[in-house]
Amino acid sequence: MVIVSITSFSQTIIKDNEKNNIRTVETTGITARSFTDRVVWNFGLEAHQDLNNKDSIQYILIVNLNAMTKIPITDNGMFLIKTFNNDIIELTNLYNNHNTVTLGYSYHRPIVGNIGTVSANNIHRNIAYFIINEIQLKSLETGVKKVRVETDNGYEEKEYKKDKCGKFLFNSYNIISDYLKTTKSKSIKDDF
Repeated sequence: MVIVSITSFSQTIIKDNEKNNIRTVETTGITARSFTDRVVWNFGLEAHQDLNNKDSIQYILIVNLNAMTKIPITDNGMFLIKTFNNDIIELTNLYNNHNTVTLGYSYHRPIVGNIGTVSANNIHRNIAYFIINEIQLKSLETGVKKVRVETDNGYEEKEYKKDKCGKFLFNSYNIISDYLKTTKSKSIKDDF
């Protein structure tokens, strides 16, 4: 039972595709939250490799804020990461998007009469993509103490008493790096 629970949380490659001579590889992400959070922070890592120059790899840190309200992450906004070594990493937003997911519906009993109301349970996914270099990724190994992202309404932040995402992202970097070195890119024509 213990082995099954450990392997179910292992990090794996979830995306490996090629388009216009750019190979995109992504690992599973992580939710770094406390039970009472009103904003749920999710992190993931993606790499883009130029197939004409295999040494040219750009890493993208994906930050997803899930909340009951829309939290517009600022275009070209800043994302700050403080490690447990008190190193501060500053990243700039490359791209962001927002979408809404309905997670079901709720019935509300009527106050007067027999007809109640039904409302959708919506979650707003506020996603931003930040370029991060290998030196910055390696510094995450010590753990992440605090994160802050710039939004149109100021900023959202989260502080961690113990690391919930730094080592995970560092491991994602290692997995992607090893995978790119050892695995041939897949083409639509392979095994057809």
